[in-house]
Amino acid sequence: YRSRSYRAQLLVRDRNADVLSHTNESLTGVKVVQAYAIEADRYKTFENVNDGSYQAQMRATNVAIPYQAIVDLLGPVGLAVVVGTGAYLVTSQGMAVGTVVAFSLYVGRLFEPIQQAIELASLLQAATASYTRIFGFLDERPLVADAVDPQPFIPGPGAIRAAGASFPSPGRYARPGL
Repeated sequence: YRSRSYRAQLLVRDRNADVLSHTNESLTGVKVVQAYAIEADRYKTFENVNDGSYQAQMRATNVAIPYQAIVDLLGPVGLAVVVGTGAYLVTSQGMAVGTVVAFSLYVGRLFEPIQQAIELASLLQAATASYTRIFGFLDERPLVADAVDPQPFIPGPGAIRAAGASFPSPGRYARPGL
């Protein structure tokens, strides 16, 4: 369960990061999106990214469901076994009804911590996946290395010269992707 849950939770974190990244890019670049009238394209891209996030969450849920169902089923089955066995012992061997009630309560108290442990295991897998993403980001090395012997900055007058630069006339701007 642990390895399957971890992989599923890592995928959820990756897809959630895609949704947040797309949302951030769209909001910070809203003027560009509006200027080029590409709202429909951004909306369609968001639908795809959001669908990927939904699918990843469904996969993680589908990994957890069988384990949670087994644990949820063990409590009532255990209680039924105790009550059935207790009923048999009460009628055939004269066991006190109070003893059966006590064992029934013990079964409930036994399975509560187990259910809580399964829930905590799921939370731990999600936290571990987040931890992996954070430290993966921190361990990433920059693509551009610093100079071995950098020159100090010397303040002074500066100039920029643009030779042979040209700019399109208004109305001749092309939309990206065309």
